[in-house]
Order: sequence, then C-alpha cells, then structure tokens
Amino acid sequence: HYRYQAKMKSLQKSGARLPSRDFFFNDVAVIEDDGTLLTSGVNLFDTDMQTFHFAPNTLGGYDVTNITFVFDADLGTNLNLGDDTNTTVDIPFTFDYYGVSWTDVHVNANGIVSFGGDINTPPPLFFDNNDFFNNLPKIAAYFMDLNPAEPGAPADGGVFAKSEADKLTITWNKLPEFGTSRINTVQLALHSDGSIDVSFNGITSVNDPDNNTPITFGIYPGGNEPNTEIISFSDDLPFSGPVGAAIFETYIDLTNPRVNANALINRFYQTYPDSFFQIIFFTNFTQSMFGFANERNIKNVVEGIGIGTFDFSSFFGSNGVLESRCNMNQLSVWPTDPENRFFSNGHNFLTIMGQEAGHRWGAFANFVDTNGDTSNLILGRADAHWSYYFDSDHSSLEGGNWQLSFGNNYTTPTQIDFFSEIDEYIMGLRKPEEVSPRFFVSSPTNNVEGGPGAGGRGAGTPVQGTFASGTAVDVTIGDIIAAEGPRLPAEADAPKDLRQAWVLAIENGNVPTQAELDKIANFRRTWEDYFERAVDGRMTMNTSLTQVFPVAVISGHVLDDMTDQPIVNITVESTERGFEQFVPGGGRYTFRYLADESSGAAETIRVIVEAEGYFSDTLTTNITYGTEMVSDFRLQLDLTSVENVASEIPAFDFLEQNYPNPFNPSTTIKFDLSVVSEVTLIIYNMKGQLVRQLLQEKLSAGSHSFTWDAKDDHAQQLPSGLYVSRLQ
Repeated sequence: HYRYQAKMKSLQKSGARLPSRDFFFNDVAVIEDDGTLLTSGVNLFDTDMQTFHFAPNTLGGYDVTNITFVFDADLGTNLNLGDDTNTTVDIPFTFDYYGVSWTDVHVNANGIVSFGGDINTPPPLFFDNNDFFNNLPKIAAYFMDLNPAEPGAPADGGVFAKSEADKLTITWNKLPEFGTSRINTVQLALHSDGSIDVSFNGITSVNDPDNNTPITFGIYPGGNEPNTEIISFSDDLPFSGPVGAAIFETYIDLTNPRVNANALINRFYQTYPDSFFQIIFFTNFTQSMFGFANERNIKNVVEGIGIGTFDFSSFFGSNGVLESRCNMNQLSVWPTDPENRFFSNGHNFLTIMGQEAGHRWGAFANFVDTNGDTSNLILGRADAHWSYYFDSDHSSLEGGNWQLSFGNNYTTPTQIDFFSEIDEYIMGLRKPEEVSPRFFVSSPTNNVEGGPGAGGRGAGTPVQGTFASGTAVDVTIGDIIAAEGPRLPAEADAPKDLRQAWVLAIENGNVPTQAELDKIANFRRTWEDYFERAVDGRMTMNTSLTQVFPVAVISGHVLDDMTDQPIVNITVESTERGFEQFVPGGGRYTFRYLADESSGAAETIRVIVEAEGYFSDTLTTNITYGTEMVSDFRLQLDLTSVENVASEIPAFDFLEQNYPNPFNPSTTIKFDLSVVSEVTLIIYNMKGQLVRQLLQEKLSAGSHSFTWDAKDDHAQQLPSGLYVSRLQ
C-alpha cells in the first residue's frame, strides 16, 4: 500500500502516468498497467562500508546524512536469536522516537527492531517483508530474511547487544541470508539524544534473487498510513524528512515485473463495486512472485481458526468487505484443461485454486493433546497447511486420506481434492458435532516440520498410493476447540453465499489474445461449479462481476422413524449438482443452489438419503431460487437385513470406560443399548453428589458416545479429582 502511494505521488509530480485501456470480458476484469501496478528493474544495495545518521529535526521528522564510517568491534552480548525470532532489550536511557519515549526495544533476527511489540508474532512465525509497514514504530537496519541458525553459519556470528550510558548498539554480525551462504553485517546505534546511526560492514546480499522480495533500509513511525518518502541513500543525501514521515529505500532485482496487488485492487474499485470477499488475479506475462500461487488475508474477524483478527481492507479501497486476494500466476503456466493433474502431488488448477482460496480460513488451527498441551502436529508447511501425516480426507489444504493397511502402516488410496469436514467447520459450514474424529500418523520422523523434499509433516500432500508408518494419534474437533476456542461466528451465523472477482492484469500496451480471454473465462466458470461441490453444497461462490444471483436452500434432519431421534452417520446426495454430504452426528443436512444467467425461476432437485441399517429415501421437488425449504426425512429400519442389523445391536446394555482417562479438558463416554431406551447419563463426585446430567432422552439401540467437558450443570469448571459416570 505504501509503495503504491509513493509511486502515485511520484507519478503525479512528474505527470508520467501511462494511459490505460481497461475492459470487461465474460465477467473477468482486464486491467492494464498505468505505471502504478508493476514494479521491475534493478536497484542493488550500493552503500556498503558506510554509516548513515538520522537526527530529529525541527519539522518533527528526521534529517539523514552520510557521515564518517564507524563500527564498534566490541559487539557486547550475544542474544542467541534463532531464525525469525525476537527478544526484548532494555534501553539504558529514555529514547525518543518520532515524539514517543521508549525504554526498551524489540530486536528481530531479520535486521530490524521495533518499539511496543515484536515485528512478527506466531502463528505462523516467518519472515514477511511487508512487516516493515505494520503499525509498530521500527528501524530497518537491513530488513531481509536472515538466519542466525543457518547450517554453516560463522561461529562468531549472531545478533548482539551492547549497552552504554548514552548508547545502545545492536549488531547483526555475519548473518547468512536464509538458505544461502551469503553473509551480512550491519550495526544499529541508538543515542540518548534521539539520533540513530546505521553502519554497513560487509553486505553480500545486495538483493534477494531467491525469494524476489525487496530488502528494506530505513525508519518507519508506525500508526495508520503515515507519510512516506522513498529515497536513494546513495544519491539523495542530505535529506530532510517532513513531520512524521517514514524514510526508506528498497533494494530489488526484478527482471520480470512484480504485481503490486494493492495498486491493482485499488484500480479495480474505480470501476467495480465493493461487493467481493476475495479477488483472484492472473497475468498474461511472466511475473516475479512468491511461490507458484499465493494468497494473502486482508481482513479476518473470525475467531477460533488459529489466526488473529485484523482489517487492512481500507488500504485496498474496500470498506471492510474484501477479506483476501489470490495471485494465480501467469495464465500460460496452467494447462488449458483445468482438471489436468499436471502439477506435483496430483494437483490440477482446481485443487491449487482450492488451496489458495481456502487459505482465507485455514489451515492454521492447533489442538490440545492428551497431555493438555497445545500442539501444532496436525499442521504442515509454515503451519499454514495440514500436516502430510494428518488424516484430512486429502483436503485441498493438504494432508492425506490415511487408512490402516497392516500393523502400524497406513496408505492413502486417493488424491488431493475438495475440502474436509474440519475445513468446512473452519469455514463456518459445519457444527462441531458434524465433524468426524481424525488422526495423524505420529513418529519422531513424521513429527518434525521438514518441508517439500525434506520429509516430515511439512512435506505437502501425499500422492495416491503413498505409505506411512507410525502410531495413530486421535484428534477431535473438541481438541481443536480446546486450543483455539469455538469458531465465531458459529455455523448458524457464518456467511455462506460469497462473491469472488476475477481479474487479468496486463502490461501497458499488451493486448491479451482471444485464447487467453477464453481460457480465464473457462477457468472461472469451472471453478465456480467445482468449489460448490468441494464444500458439499454448503456454500455458494458467485464469480460474476455484474450480477447478484439468488440462492435456493433446502435443509432438514434425518430421523429414526421409531424414536424420532437424529440418525448418525448419514449420507445425503443432491444428484443434479453432484453434492454429497456425510454427517456423523446431529442428523442435519443442508444444500445451497446458486442460480446463474441461464436459470429460470426454479430448479428441480433430487435428494437421496442413506444410513446403514435403514431403507434409503428420495425426495424429488422443485425449489424456487431465493427461497428456503425445510424437509425432514424419517427412515425406517431395514428389517430385511436382520443379520446385519443384529450384528450391530449389542446383546446387552454396557457402559464403557471413558477415554482418555485421566483427561484434560474433555473425555468421551461410550455406551451400548440393546433396545430402544429412555436413558439418563449422570456424573457424580466422590461424595456421591450429582454434578452433571449429561443426557436424559430416548435413544435407539446401538452404540452411543457423549463428551463431558469437566463442567457442572451450571457450566462451571470442576476441580481435578475422581468422578463416576452412571448410566440408567
């Protein structure tokens, strides 16, 4: 956002803004660069072995000069920072920075310090060059992805602090750029008069060609949208900064242009309404970008999914509506057929699109393990995907569909596709009881983070037919809720009809071919249908730029005809759209049908309901768009399958041992019923006092389970101790 604002200011001064010809094709916005959208060229770091002095001026800003080189060889104390980590260092005096007084500073391993908080906080904890622009005041001595723990790093390297009566010195000494052997040394001195010195003493990472991310040197006041001054420290000094202005330079080496998504989306809103929760963009030229495709969250108000709440939508020109953007690379990298599984690990365009769009919500959630500790072992790459060894039903957000093969060996017979029940819970589409228990295949080797090509849980997604060995560790949705809290808004209040905009960004003077336009239009429509199948028909995705289409909804419960109680483990299909839902608990189904430009007033649907041990049932009806229909199913026991039914109905009533035991924070109590019964399940303390009545209702014959959260009937947490469960 700030780079965009600075470029706009520069173009307005020079009058060099380029003419652009935007247009619309088949619900895709085609936007041409006008000089603000793309960044390219070379600006290498060129001021090694120099010292720069920042002094507060009478304007309320800072004057910047190049002074005689000075470097303190007495580095002080090693802070023992690891990759991307932070620590807090006391300042031996009151340091005034942009008019605010500070007595400590947060030091980050990546060549930057901040005031009032760490520059980056988990989860996930990794380098992001955009952190320079967050709301914390900061000084970027040489902000890039440095790694004190890089294998082969010099033994005398590290991040050091030296405290004196009138000066605090922080030195990033002989630090390798992450993943390389390029060594860098920079020293920052904070003086008691409020001035700052930055000295470079051996910089070999003059750009970041591996990650194509800018390196930043400069000062930043924090807050919301301060004035910014982008300068050249080799050409523009001395420089006098205006009141409260950030002053910085970025070093890049971009042969291929980088898209400024902020500038692109601000341009989009000049023509189109602020009605889209997510914007998807492609280019028709080779671009510099991170990864093969990527997503960035812009706004999050959802609690209980593993990320904090924030709202940067105003920077993009949105009034709180825009939540995410996805960069889907150059069109030509994708096969013409979006279902062609050309990419590694069985991916095609649709599954990768599913992963990037799905990153709006996941996968970031931790769980509480049997020791009561919060664990990330169900997470994989960068703690932003499911673990390679997590049984995620081969979700687009990675993980596998692990099934026991023999002994402690597991295999995954499927390939990556669609979203899992846990994904749908995180997206606000399922209640907790509608999520099946999962597991991950645990071993010391499996549980290391690793990464693609390096093994461990960060290896991505397993290909079809892969084997894994280890111990299955159960994880329930209750374990995730124990770590992250309940999802809010809950399923009943979560949005389920979303709008997504598709954009093709082009270079100035570059006209897209008809084949390119047809390709992106086909991808858009194919994705819309795929997404709705991927979420089992529980959410719609309208990708039209110009039309809001109505949605028809059918929902209801599947009940036992004798007991009128919900049936567990139901499968419900809506055949015309290819929707299918498996619901382990609660007996509730729901389907949403989005109209399009060719739809009439209504749609004919055929819903088929099945449950083991019951006769299936079918409903064929017309449903009018813009309306909601409630239709319950009552299934009859299939008495023609007496042998199968009898084998599943226990011969006698039995209350099993709870699991886990001991437990924290919840335990599962299982029991069997030989006949339909009025059941009461009660918890007593060791004094014989009733503390919780978990259940009092009529249940069908079979196996049942209920979870107790160690709370009494007044929702108060009970003390640790021994408790007795009684079934009657």
